[in-house]
Amino acid sequence: YNTETIKDATVRKAISLVINRQAVITAMNGALFGSIPQNYVSSTVQGYESANLGIPDTGDINAAKALLQGKQLPQNLRYAISSGRPVQHAVGLQVQSDLKKIGISVTLKTIPTDSFYKTLRATPAQADMGLAGWCNDWFTLGSVVPPVLGPTSDGKSWGPSNFSRYYDPTISKQIQQLAQSTDDPATVARS
Repeated sequence: YNTETIKDATVRKAISLVINRQAVITAMNGALFGSIPQNYVSSTVQGYESANLGIPDTGDINAAKALLQGKQLPQNLRYAISSGRPVQHAVGLQVQSDLKKIGISVTLKTIPTDSFYKTLRATPAQADMGLAGWCNDWFTLGSVVPPVLGPTSDGKSWGPSNFSRYYDPTISKQIQQLAQSTDDPATVARS
């Protein structure tokens, strides 16, 4: 999610709750693609802690609706799809169908494959949601958290692989400090 568009964390959680992640994984070739995670950090990474988000694989529309009571919802979201990736189109259709259940209209925005990531990084944002691939270089939190949730090198904005555009000055400073730490990985993982 683009946190600049969907600012309310409760609304983002409700959106997560309504998406049928089992159907998404099935559209992505099921077990050949992978399993349904509860965290974006792999359980094989040193320092991993389960997020315990309590999001059922097939979604929970009633829990999503309960969270949305009294909340301002975005009326229309743009979901980015790489033109050369039919699987992304299938996932986009699933997200579109699921979000309709809570009153959010989703427009599928097809982007040429050769400029997909550049477009996702563009300012102003060209999409509010989308499927982006990313893989850590090493099995450490320092190889996962800074790129995915961290800031730019100057610490003033969200970083180039941070497609959610998440930025909190305090947390970003902590992420930078941990990423630059010379402590052993086990110590950093406990921080």
